[in-house]
Amino acid sequence: MILAAVALAVSACAAPDPLPTRPVGVVILPEADTAGRTSYAGQTPVEIQDPNDLCHAKPLQWLVGRDRSEIPVPADLTNRRVACTTCPRTEARSPYLLNILYDAGTNRVTEVSCG
Repeated sequence: MILAAVALAVSACAAPDPLPTRPVGVVILPEADTAGRTSYAGQTPVEIQDPNDLCHAKPLQWLVGRDRSEIPVPADLTNRRVACTTCPRTEARSPYLLNILYDAGTNRVTEVSCG
C-alpha cells in the first residue's frame, strides 16, 4: 500500500511529455488546388507559370514600387518574410520562403523574391 502511494506521488511530480514541435528548417508548402493554382488573401487563384518559382513570388511582382501597406496578408505566415532592406533579419534561406523587402525611409516595396 505504501509502495503504491509513493509510486503515485512520484508519477504526479514527473515532468509532462513535451509538446511536439516542428524541427528548425522545415518548411510548410503553400496550399494549392488540384489544378496547381494557389491563392493569396482575398485574391482569385493564379496559375503557377514557373515551376522554379516555388515561393510564388511572380504573382506578387506588382507590389514592387507600391507602399508596404498594400502587401496582402495570407492566412499562414510560415513561408513569408517581410522586412526592410536595412533591418537585421535571419539568414534563413529556402526556395519556398517568400521575401518581400521594402525601403524603411519610403515604405515602398523594393524586391519580391524567393530564398
